[in-house]
Amino acid sequence: MANGWGGRRTGAGAPKGNNNAVQHGDYCRPKVDVDCSSTRELRVMNAAILRIQFSLPEMGKGTPSEVREYLRLNGMSGWVTDKIIQATRKKSKDRLKDIEAKRREAKTELLEAKARLIAAKHQFRLRVNTSD
Repeated sequence: MANGWGGRRTGAGAPKGNNNAVQHGDYCRPKVDVDCSSTRELRVMNAAILRIQFSLPEMGKGTPSEVREYLRLNGMSGWVTDKIIQATRKKSKDRLKDIEAKRREAKTELLEAKARLIAAKHQFRLRVNTSD
């Protein structure tokens, strides 16, 4: 900008460690190496997060740092739950694709068998007609 306001510059923004705007943990991501395609790993991780979350006091009864931790863990649990849902949907879609592919193969085999049956009937009729 021409007047020098806004944008990235040294000294702009809140100091490091400032938690004034922390309201929830919806955008928190677990900083651990997790295989998101394995729902078992995600479920174990979610159970661990919930165990810690439920060991904290209720929302209105804790200190501000406990409330902030509760909200952060709640957001992480929501993130993990979303990943579990995504992985389960992906597995279901993959299974459905496999089933549809097998169905198409079975359908083509059935059409080929019908064509062979019609050809065999035609050959049989020709033999019967020529033997008369």
